[in-house]
Amino acid sequence: MLSLGIFLLIFVISSPIGMSIWFIHALIGIFTLTQVAKISQYYLIWFLFLITYFFAANSRLSLEYLLISSACLIFGASKFWLDLDTRKRFRILLVVFIALGICDFFKFSLSELGSLLMWVPVFLVIYLRDDDSLIPKLKRKFLGVRLGTFIYLSFLVMLFFLNKKITFLAQVLSFRVYLRSRLIYILASVLIGLSFIFKEKLIHFIEKSIQPRLLIWQGAFEGFLQKPLFGHGFGTFVLDFPVHRHLEQVLGAHSNEQVNHGHNLFIHYAFELGLVGLILVVALFYLVAVKAPQALPCLALIGVADSNLQSFNQFLLMGLIIMPLCYLPKVDLNSLQGARKNLFIKGERTKFFDLFFESIFKKLPFYLRKPAQISFLVLSLMILVPSTVGHYHYDQGDLNRAIATDTKHPLYFLMRGVKTIESDLVNSEKDLLKAVELAPAVPYIRGALAAAQLSNMHLREARESVDFALKHTGNDAYWFLISSLIYQNQDSQQARAHYIEALKIDPHLETFLSDPSLPSYKIIGGKSGDSRIKAFYRSGEKLYLPLPYVEIVQKRP
Repeated sequence: MLSLGIFLLIFVISSPIGMSIWFIHALIGIFTLTQVAKISQYYLIWFLFLITYFFAANSRLSLEYLLISSACLIFGASKFWLDLDTRKRFRILLVVFIALGICDFFKFSLSELGSLLMWVPVFLVIYLRDDDSLIPKLKRKFLGVRLGTFIYLSFLVMLFFLNKKITFLAQVLSFRVYLRSRLIYILASVLIGLSFIFKEKLIHFIEKSIQPRLLIWQGAFEGFLQKPLFGHGFGTFVLDFPVHRHLEQVLGAHSNEQVNHGHNLFIHYAFELGLVGLILVVALFYLVAVKAPQALPCLALIGVADSNLQSFNQFLLMGLIIMPLCYLPKVDLNSLQGARKNLFIKGERTKFFDLFFESIFKKLPFYLRKPAQISFLVLSLMILVPSTVGHYHYDQGDLNRAIATDTKHPLYFLMRGVKTIESDLVNSEKDLLKAVELAPAVPYIRGALAAAQLSNMHLREARESVDFALKHTGNDAYWFLISSLIYQNQDSQQARAHYIEALKIDPHLETFLSDPSLPSYKIIGGKSGDSRIKAFYRSGEKLYLPLPYVEIVQKRP
């Protein structure tokens, strides 16, 4: 039953696709409430809660993200998980990773393909490095080789075919720990070479993987410098990052809102939580370095090259693998002293790390725990219930009730604003203004607002909105067409240039412009019209914006 429960948590409840369904959202909300007693005991959670409330760009969304992530993470420190012996935990996680690999191979994944498998190398090293109860089992023969070797090779082959080169290299490093042989590096070089020969050309890998990552890191670092102390808000990367994105022609301008993590653990959390986030990531690496130093190279490799903590199932997996290192049975600072001798110089520096390590996991005093639990429960209900009920109405297509229940989700206002742009222009503009207020850095929301503002003849405001959309989206024909209509009486040369650019990107627009009676949904659906805001688990339908109510045929450039 335990393995089945964890399996469902990882595959359904906390996956991005699962969370896009309202009743799964409700289940993870209930699951979060069951963890309130534990997560409310820590100073760290209260500190994150307060800075999220006061400094996040959208505090309601960030607080919910914090609650669910904390619940998934702390699940790894639950009594019944820690009470299982190492062999049982290993078997459960092994089955989970095998199932994940099979689903990814057949492209039937509820998360980004290969993303959860990033934890395989860290998992194997932590559980198999020197466990006396597991090693004898893994020395048994299976298909002519040791069982442990078979498990490593199976995951190595699996990761090779999934084309996740960073995770594959991390798996090679973990294999080196198991085999204690440098020959594994030769094997790694051969396999990587084969992957570039038969699977993906090196130049393509550089252009589609290396170069975009460098640009994402550059933009995310600039975002960190903008708010260096507490960041933009936990979980808000997808909402606040677009304005820091560079060179849309490289990253894919039409999908800029889909850059939903920093592809680097340090930079990602520096962006979302500022220096606080950096300290927490350093603490994570420090814990691994102290308790399972052999796993540190694997974690460092995937942490630097990717950001594997951007959705709830990632936090759950991290909790199941990492948290037992810290709470088995609880952090014993004295037992860590010996391990630290190999990592840090003795003296004042080790005293600092002692204090740092202790402060990260410090709990509230006993007499405050009950009041804290009640307070945290009330706050959690105030956040989770409106969000879940609003999600229910949203899934039923009742945007009015969704907005009345949850007034802080930009997607609801965006959807209603676009859907009423032809029938209720005044309220459409108000909804889109509210969506921009809640998510000011998302370009396609600004573009939709420009269409409503143009329809209401608010030309100055429309020009500002569409200029923002063009600057940060770049190749959407609809935004160029809107801009052309806005500028036609102010700057005919620019209006003409934008009109030509719109038809160059989407020649079908000419058909619509020649016959405005055609329904716009058959012609216009801007490339940025897919209104998913992925960090906050709502899936929107593709939005088709009509052309504003202006004399297009007569006034077109």
